[in-house]
Amino acid sequence: MALPIDPIRDVMNRTMFNLEFVRERATKKGPYEVTQLVNSFLGAVCHPWEKYPETFKMTFAQATKRGCPYTKAELQCDKEPANVAKLVNNMRDAIAHGNISFEGTDGDISSIKLWVCPPKEGHRTWGVVFTVAELRQFLDFIVQAVNDQASQSFPQA
Repeated sequence: MALPIDPIRDVMNRTMFNLEFVRERATKKGPYEVTQLVNSFLGAVCHPWEKYPETFKMTFAQATKRGCPYTKAELQCDKEPANVAKLVNNMRDAIAHGNISFEGTDGDISSIKLWVCPPKEGHRTWGVVFTVAELRQFLDFIVQAVNDQASQSFPQA
């Protein structure tokens, strides 16, 4: 399989392919088509950002202790985010505005590059490259942090 050339369309098409894959194999015991559909559109960061904003108000020192793999900004001209909230905001902006590219060899994606170019600024202000493993670790970190925050907000009986 070739590396994505047009990241927005390729990710869109691959998402639909993944959804179809789940749909064709769905049974009452899983995998679950609707769950995949919801996850495909809602994502692992956007909704938690809106519902559990306190989750993201931690320093990178705190986040690193909890498993956040954040790597430094890509270029010297990039402004380092002050905390996890700003990092997540930058990532959301980058993805929402199509500022994403994929790197790899032999058709395998090895890393994902994200950057922010605010229209009012007129130039790039932030960027980062995550390996596929780091991005997965980042998503795992976010999910765990949100779950921890949610269990504190809504204690189990």
